[in-house]
Amino acid sequence: VALDAVPAWLLPRIARARSPRLEAARAAAGGDWSALAALDRPAVSSPPLEVSVAELAQMLEDERPAVRALAAADPRLTPEQLLQAKWAEDWTEVDPLVYRAIAGNPQSPPELLTALAADRSALFAGVRRAVAHNPSAPPEALHLLADEPYATDLRLTMAAHPNLAPARRATILAHSLEHALGSYDPVYVAIGLSQQGRATER
Repeated sequence: VALDAVPAWLLPRIARARSPRLEAARAAAGGDWSALAALDRPAVSSPPLEVSVAELAQMLEDERPAVRALAAADPRLTPEQLLQAKWAEDWTEVDPLVYRAIAGNPQSPPELLTALAADRSALFAGVRRAVAHNPSAPPEALHLLADEPYATDLRLTMAAHPNLAPARRATILAHSLEHALGSYDPVYVAIGLSQQGRATER
């Protein structure tokens, strides 16, 4: 549904399921990615607004990872501060909580998000999920997330991401249709048959 591969005649039947995930996927197919991105977005708190930007900078140097993560999630930080926060974390505790907060911050620059997406360890699955939910994630970072092995929900969010390169979306669609045709579920088979040739045309 998110890839806009379900034939029109089948959509009303699927919609009877009244699934929030399905409704979000339908909205994403129509160009509104926000509801789908919100479904599995990692919960990261931000400091209250009364905390100043200067205090945020101090929090980034706190010895407690939870405090550093709280500051790193704040969109008032500059891209330069977020780059510095990652560099500092790389050389200290390497705490996934802090990286996850950085990965979800919309102010994180493209090169930073790409670097975080490149870490394929199981421990960093939450970090990669945060990158996939970040509206600022560049095509290069999303490309690295296409074969995510530890968080399958991430593939759905990434497949509908507005910054995903058209060629990568076409590849995901082709793989999805291939799996649909090999399924024992008649709904998936119907979707696959209705879209035969579409992926190669793109």
